[in-house]
Amino acid sequence: KQWYQRRVRDAEREKHSVERQDLHRQAVMYYEMSYGLNVEKHKHMEIAKRLTIIIQQALPYLPPEQQQVAMGAVERAKQVTMAELNSIIAQTEHLSGNPLSLPHPTHLNTPYSALIPLL
Repeated sequence: KQWYQRRVRDAEREKHSVERQDLHRQAVMYYEMSYGLNVEKHKHMEIAKRLTIIIQQALPYLPPEQQQVAMGAVERAKQVTMAELNSIIAQTEHLSGNPLSLPHPTHLNTPYSALIPLL
């Protein structure tokens, strides 16, 4: 009887060990994904900052009426949400036939204005 109980305990201990290893592996995977997304976010923020600087430098060379059009386009770009961006990407993929692999966080409705510095 003791031998059987010890085998049962050993089996349960092994089962818990495997579950713990799986949970640890998943935690590491989520950490790596989170880190990767954070790096991508910072890349996009840097790109947006640099593009904003380029627009600011080029804007004075446009005629005044085109400056207004460009500023309006910049303001509209700041209000694009992830859902709208994903829709545009899907349409572009459908028309071009080239799939563009980007994360698809449909739960985000945050405008990109957080990424684009004010002009």
